Amino acid sequence: RDRDRVRHIVLEGLGWKLVRIWSTEWFLDPQSRLAKLNDDLKALLELDRNSEIERAQREVEQKAASLVESELGDAATEVAEKKQSPAVKYKVPQVFQRKCRTMTR
Repeated sequence: RDRDRVRHIVLEGLGWKLVRIWSTEWFLDPQSRLAKLNDDLKALLELDRNSEIERAQREVEQKAASLVESELGDAATEVAEKKQSPAVKYKVPQVFQRKCRTMTR
């Protein structure tokens, strides 16, 4: 009995969905129990399909958001670099630019 409970908990922890069939129900009325089992399995299958669809939709939304963020991030970085660059704001003489390049090397 304890093993059954532990097995049930472990399997549910691994993502399994269990449907129990009690032996007395089966022996007393197998047809109605079989119909109920069929209904239970159909309901579980529907839940699984819906959760799979929702998971796929979330994944697509996350990918789209990260793509938009990366595209906007690149554009925002370019704008920020242009704003910070003194060569864009002011015309720097070529001589000064050459001196700066030789000093940084």
